Amino acid sequence: MKVVFVILFAIFSISRAEPNCTRNGVSCPDYEVLENFDGYEKRRYPEVTLVSINGTARERRRIIRRLILRLYRYIGGFNREHTQIELMVPVRTLKVPGDVRNGYTISFFLPKEYSSNPPIPLDSKVFLQKEPITDYAVRSFGNFVRNESIWDKEAETLFGLLPEDEVDTSNYFWAVYDPPVRLRNRLNEVWVRLSPQSQNLIL
Repeated sequence: MKVVFVILFAIFSISRAEPNCTRNGVSCPDYEVLENFDGYEKRRYPEVTLVSINGTARERRRIIRRLILRLYRYIGGFNREHTQIELMVPVRTLKVPGDVRNGYTISFFLPKEYSSNPPIPLDSKVFLQKEPITDYAVRSFGNFVRNESIWDKEAETLFGLLPEDEVDTSNYFWAVYDPPVRLRNRLNEVWVRLSPQSQNLIL
């Protein structure tokens, strides 16, 4: 696990040219705040390209190391073009709760220059997604999240703040902006995709 932390810290710490959205010098996708509410805000994200991997487990921690390292291999050059790609934040996880095992999709956002022609993964489990313009309800909070139950609690709080006809409560996203070694001033978010449900295109 220490090796993973070192890799995460090294990549998260890379500083790039400052676009509109950054977190500690690392790029994040630009978005528009549509409206602020007590406890959350409504955002609109542009069309984005993501590299992703799926897994199932009782808890994300049981599979995160294996899955996330395969994504790091992709941006490190394990792709058809052998292209090294800047890491963006947040690292996003889609959680689809199940009766016994949960479904997880872990994703990295790709920089805009790869939106039309992203490098093709060599790992058969890694895939590319094109996400259309999408509105999200986003709830932000700090601290180091050690237990998945905290994510679930924040998501339940967000669900409770939203009109029932605007939201699908069968899944939610969590977004991590900081490496594991950063213990203070952390930024975490839960995202809920708002209706109408937009469908990602698998490339």
